[in-house]
Amino acid sequence: MDVMDLSNDKKIYCVYFLNLLISGFFYSFMTGTLIRFNNQNTLLILLISSVIDLLLLLGLKKTTVIQSISLRNYAWITFLICSMFFGLISFKDQLELYLLMYSVITLLISCMALILQEQILKVELSLTTGFFNIQLLRNGSKMLGFFLGILLSGDSLRMFFLYLCMIFLFFNSLFSFSLTEKVQLESVQRQVGILGKESYLLLGITGTTMVIWIPLITKTFIEGGLDTISWLPFLLPGITSILLIQLQKKHMWLFTSTVIEYIALLLFVLFFSLRILSIFPILQAIIFSFLTACLISLGIKVRKYFLQVNQENDMKYILQTLTVNGSFFSILLSLFGREATFLEIGLFVLNLLVIFYLLFRKEKYL
Repeated sequence: MDVMDLSNDKKIYCVYFLNLLISGFFYSFMTGTLIRFNNQNTLLILLISSVIDLLLLLGLKKTTVIQSISLRNYAWITFLICSMFFGLISFKDQLELYLLMYSVITLLISCMALILQEQILKVELSLTTGFFNIQLLRNGSKMLGFFLGILLSGDSLRMFFLYLCMIFLFFNSLFSFSLTEKVQLESVQRQVGILGKESYLLLGITGTTMVIWIPLITKTFIEGGLDTISWLPFLLPGITSILLIQLQKKHMWLFTSTVIEYIALLLFVLFFSLRILSIFPILQAIIFSFLTACLISLGIKVRKYFLQVNQENDMKYILQTLTVNGSFFSILLSLFGREATFLEIGLFVLNLLVIFYLLFRKEKYL
């Protein structure tokens, strides 16, 4: 189908999918690249991403430059800058150059994602439907991006990564340019007192858990001689999350009951037991994938509640605070990247407390 034949809403979904695909592609590729360069802190990429999110919010607060750039221009700027970096990397295979490229591209992609996420929530009829659709796009695109990125992070395949990424960026720019409206960020208009602030803590813990444990499990695969399937911890969570969301859309009682909370408790105990004993890495990845799906479902509940009690606030402002909240937790926990055992114990305890809280206050989130 020709790009121009798609409706504007579908084009927005296509651009959002491509942005998340590129983001996941870069993230998993850089995780594999850190391992290839024998970097001890596999959570360094998570730390960089979190710092970029904080800088973005600061930029939105202090200047109007970010808001003044349209989605189309962001797409083409990203394409051009990537072309420059890829030209340098093809001649110099240096970790510092990869990290600089990742930082710049992540900043630009984050600006585009913020614009697109707000547009998607605007066109949906309900917050539940909007978050379900956003999560489906996130999981599908990042699942594919994670798989391709970790697969192509080896030294002999990195040029294939560069070529494939350029193709993704080109189509991202093409769809963005074909939008009939000049979609861009608008300045925040309303900022009143925020309610339900405990949601920041709940989402920070559950959201960070997923992104931190994936590279840790991947490292276990590589150390255990399972390099050829080290993409499994990136791929399986996306598949199970998509399946669970589709199931919940058809059977809403799964979303409006507490069954997911109890399943998550059981899975956490099983998963953490395997991690402590350092056995069955493939089974760890399988259980973690189902656990990730449950945590995403719980996160949608909390996000829905949070936006409902803050309807008087500007949506962009609320979404930005959630992004920065996730970044704050990512920075905080990624600092313990060298203390993996301590980090995993802490995540396990914190997540159990979150689930017990959701069960105790279930009337707020059902």
